[in-house]
Amino acid sequence: MGLSSSRLLYVVLTLCMVVLAFLPNAKATRWLDICVAPARFLGELASPLGWLARGEARAAANALENSIDSELAQSRALAQDERWFALPDEQRLITKRRFVHAQVVRRFSGAPDRIECELEEDAALELVLGLPVVLSNSFVGRVSGIDVESRRLIVHLVTDKEFRVGARSQDFGEAEDPEGTAPGVSMVVGGLASTLRSGTPLVVHNPEHRGSLSGLVRVDEVRDARAPFGELSAGFHLGQLIEASAGRFAVAPEVDLEHGLFRVVVVLPAGATSAPEALDFNVYADENWSNARAYCSGEPASWREGLKIDLSRRAGAREHAAVAAGTRLVGFIERAGALSSDVAMLGDRGVSVPAQARVDGIVAPVVLGRLISLGRERPGGPVRFRWDNVQGLPPTASGETSRRAVVFTGAGELGVPRGLFIGETMLPCSAGEHRIEVVEPVDARLLRELWVWRGIERDTREGAP
Repeated sequence: MGLSSSRLLYVVLTLCMVVLAFLPNAKATRWLDICVAPARFLGELASPLGWLARGEARAAANALENSIDSELAQSRALAQDERWFALPDEQRLITKRRFVHAQVVRRFSGAPDRIECELEEDAALELVLGLPVVLSNSFVGRVSGIDVESRRLIVHLVTDKEFRVGARSQDFGEAEDPEGTAPGVSMVVGGLASTLRSGTPLVVHNPEHRGSLSGLVRVDEVRDARAPFGELSAGFHLGQLIEASAGRFAVAPEVDLEHGLFRVVVVLPAGATSAPEALDFNVYADENWSNARAYCSGEPASWREGLKIDLSRRAGAREHAAVAAGTRLVGFIERAGALSSDVAMLGDRGVSVPAQARVDGIVAPVVLGRLISLGRERPGGPVRFRWDNVQGLPPTASGETSRRAVVFTGAGELGVPRGLFIGETMLPCSAGEHRIEVVEPVDARLLRELWVWRGIERDTREGAP
């Protein structure tokens, strides 16, 4: 018995939908968006945002407006502290050097050991290839590319398998040799070590002797004629020596080189002229955002959390662009359509965000790395995130094993501006993988006026190095 015309049409349409689900950027998908445009107006009419929760939505909008000034001040103070604590604090690392700040913009999927950074000072003409790049006291790599016009640079990270840097360890401990002038064990460091240890341990090549190694490893290329900036990089930390396996050693960096680089500092020789002033970049300036309106829930499944907004791809919507309400991160564009876009909110399982925090009792901003959403236990409840605490936090003076923290976005990922407010949580002090719950002050599902980050429009037009 053959299929009826209606059933045949149903089967054909179903197969087409299945195919289009795997081709979200196909032209047919955009035409389909246009064909189902009337459903958007039905969604607005049925929207709980506009009708069923009008009072709650108004209260949420008022609460958001009342908190904006305070959260703006917190974000700006965080940016200032990020710059301050990115500089080295050892006198031997400061002498005869000048430092230029750069914010990490992105990593490249085809070149994960290279990062693109944007200078925060008008100093691009002074940079040359090979200059050392650091974060606080830690050596992270070298300048490998410079675009003067856009003030962008590419940094080649020490984690690359082809990277090599001369180093020396002090087995007896830093307290006995604060200047690092006593002889130690020479070695070469570079590339990721094969070990079960979390973080980004580095390979130790050709140590001066193969006995037991320990202590802090510092860059030491002063006597290497092929290292033109050996004096500038000398003394910066590579990390602590650890035993990777029987008879093999690795270096555990003091920073997470995979997920913890939000900004870096380029090291230059001290010059006769004063350093240029920092360029004033306001994350919250109007030109960096496109206004959008949420009109209905975008996820029929109870375990998903999403919204539909009225911003189209033609109007500037891009996949992975951050969506904010005031100073607060709401989520990211999951699909940019011909007439509207879908937003995956923070409570949508699998959403990830680079994060940093203000932690009680710790002066410097704490880099959290990447948080991955595990959803919520109930609608409007705290967002559960998976957090890999690579470095660990010091316990409180009273011995408590967790600390209160205010969480903000970090940088280093396309579409994510630094400093957006995420929420409050308690962070476990112990190293390892944890589940944390982040409380958002306002239920973002109740908000109608949203803003979409525009910085990704320029960045997505640029390719990998």
